[in-house]
Amino acid sequence: MDFFRRKPKAAPTFDDFVGALEAGRDVTRIAPFVFDGAAHLDAAERAAIQGRIEQVLRGGASDRLWPLALLAGAIVETGGDPADLPPVIYDRILEWFTAAAARPEPANDKEAETFQLLPEAFYRFEQAAMAALSRSAELRRSLPQKAAIQSQVRHYEQRYGFTNRMLSVLEDAQVVVLHPLTNRGWICRVDGISDNFQLHALLLDAFAGDGPDGIPGTRLAPEVARAAKDGPPSDASISSTWQLAQWTALLPDRTINPDHDAGGWIWNEGYPAEIEPFEGARVILIGPSTYTRSWDAGRMFPGLRASFTVEGRLPDAAAVIGEIAGRVTPRE
Repeated sequence: MDFFRRKPKAAPTFDDFVGALEAGRDVTRIAPFVFDGAAHLDAAERAAIQGRIEQVLRGGASDRLWPLALLAGAIVETGGDPADLPPVIYDRILEWFTAAAARPEPANDKEAETFQLLPEAFYRFEQAAMAALSRSAELRRSLPQKAAIQSQVRHYEQRYGFTNRMLSVLEDAQVVVLHPLTNRGWICRVDGISDNFQLHALLLDAFAGDGPDGIPGTRLAPEVARAAKDGPPSDASISSTWQLAQWTALLPDRTINPDHDAGGWIWNEGYPAEIEPFEGARVILIGPSTYTRSWDAGRMFPGLRASFTVEGRLPDAAAVIGEIAGRVTPRE
């Protein structure tokens, strides 16, 4: 019999759940009933449970108590206040980031096979943190542990993991989009975009196609664009023949440097905060690619709503493009 459906004689309480975890017992049977019960609490009761989770996690071993972090995240996902997520969750993440920063990279392939930068419990705590951070711009801005966590980024897994990406999300930020081949540019505003797959999709939605503000390319279907902003997930695939690049990749002939090793390309796997500013503004170059890229539609954090707004044409786009092109070393 499937014990996810076999209800215990008496519904387990939060204290039963904590006691089982502290004793190292299997909680597979009772966990679904505890999580379901928490989803039906009122606001005050949810906040109280979050406070109790804070107390237990603060004084216990994370490797045994990580299901409590998942419960805290589930409470937020089902309507709880993101600000009530236990602060100990962020403190533990900071501790793990700090410990990881002190670890050297594997010296050889044999060491790499067994190299584990972060413990398994970290990913459960991170999942809870993402539930809260994705639902609160204020929390992303003012999280007390934010600067300390980001100061400990040393490894690829940290840089491109969920925590650093989330804490690096641009909030209501202005970017400049340039199409050097036609001397056109636009002033845009982005918010809540977590990675460059999503950014690339929203650029296609804003500019791909014909017309005075169009750039040759295939525009997204409306439901695919919504999935990249604030709509339900989509199982569609996105394709693009564009190459996105930073201002440093613009060559004097106003083409984008085709050498990806030169360091100027905007890779879909990265995130918008990595785009290098030019005269104080992040600049995105759009040009043709030598191959077609494809990726899954949607967004990394379903709870994080995103927007991309074209505020208007850049009046002096040709002059800006010329100035940028003049600063780049000519192609040899």
